Amino acid sequence: MWVLIVILLIPALLYVPFVQNFVKDIALREVAKSSGMTIEIDRFRLKWPLSVMLDGVRVMTSPGDTMAVVGNADLDVDILPLLKLDIHASGHISDVRYKMGTPDSVMYLVADVKDFKLEPSHYDLKNSLIEVSHAELDGGDVLLLFNGSDTTATPVDTTASMPLTIKAGSLLLRNISYRMSMMPVIDSLSATVPLAVLRDGFLDLATRRIHARSLSVDSVSAMYLTPSAEYLAAHPADTVTTVDERPTPLDSMWVITGDTVRLTGQRAVYAMRGAVPQPGLDMNYLQADDIDIRVDSFYNRGVEITVPLKRLAATERSGVKLDASGTFAMDTAGMEARNFDITTLFSAIKFNAYMGMG
Repeated sequence: MWVLIVILLIPALLYVPFVQNFVKDIALREVAKSSGMTIEIDRFRLKWPLSVMLDGVRVMTSPGDTMAVVGNADLDVDILPLLKLDIHASGHISDVRYKMGTPDSVMYLVADVKDFKLEPSHYDLKNSLIEVSHAELDGGDVLLLFNGSDTTATPVDTTASMPLTIKAGSLLLRNISYRMSMMPVIDSLSATVPLAVLRDGFLDLATRRIHARSLSVDSVSAMYLTPSAEYLAAHPADTVTTVDERPTPLDSMWVITGDTVRLTGQRAVYAMRGAVPQPGLDMNYLQADDIDIRVDSFYNRGVEITVPLKRLAATERSGVKLDASGTFAMDTAGMEARNFDITTLFSAIKFNAYMGMG
C-alpha cells in the first residue's frame, strides 16, 4: 500500500515549485556534462497536465559565448500522444536570439525573433513527421556574413536517422528584416518584409521536394550592392572562381514547385557600391518602384526552371514603366521565352525566343 502511495506521489511532486527547481538544476548539470553546453534557466514551472513555462533561458557553448537566448516560453503539450512518441504542442515564445559563429568566422549568423506563436501542431518522432497547423512570427531580424571559403573537411555523419517531412497549413511572417554579405560577390544585400504568407507548404528531405500551394510576399523593400570598382581593382584574385564541371546526379537535386507565387515591392535597388545614379537609365544603379510579380505553376530542379509569368510590372527610376507576361524556361540545352508580351509607355513587343547554351 505504502509503495503504491509513493509511486503516485512522485509524479505529483513534480508540480511543487521547490521540487521543480531541484530537478531542473540536476537536469541542467547532466546536460552540461554530456554535451559540453551550459544551459541556464531563470524560472521553470510545470503546470497540470503538461504546461511548461520558461523565463530567461540561456544556452552557452563556452564561457562568455552565448549561442541562444529565450526571454519567455509558454508551451502546452498533450500527455497521451507522448506515449506513442508523438509530441502535440502549441504555445508562445518571445524575445529569442540565436547566434552561430563569430564576426570573423567563415559564416556568422545572428537571428532575433520578437514573437512566435504556434497553434496546435505535432511532431511524430517514429515517422519523422512534423505537421504545423498555423504559425506566426512577428518581428524578426537576420544577419548573415560569409567571410571567405571554408576549407575545413565536413565530418561524416554516421548517425542513421529517418529523413524528416514537414507539412505546414499556413505560415505567416510579419516585419522581417534580412541582411547579408558575401564578398567578393555580394557587398551587401538587405530586405524588409512587412508581410509574407505561405499556405499548404510541404518539405520532404527523403525525396528532396519543396512545394507550396501559395506564397504571397507584400510590400518588400530590397537593396543589392555589388563590390565597388575600387574593391575589385584591389582584389582581382577574389573575382576568380573555379567551376566544378562534374554533373550533379539528378536524384540529388531538389525539386521546388509552387502553384501560385506573388510578390509586391515598394522599392528594389541593384547597384554598385559607391555608384552615384546618373540621369536616365543607369546600368550601375537600377531602381524599380511599384513592383508586382505574379507566377503560376513555378518549377525548379537544378538548372531546369520554368516560370510562367502572369505579370511583371515595375517603374524604373528613369521613368521607364514595364509591364510583361510570358513563360521563361531553361534547361541544360538552352533558355527559352514563350509567348512573351512586353509593353512600355511608348512601345510594345510580342515574341518567342530560344538561345542554346553554346
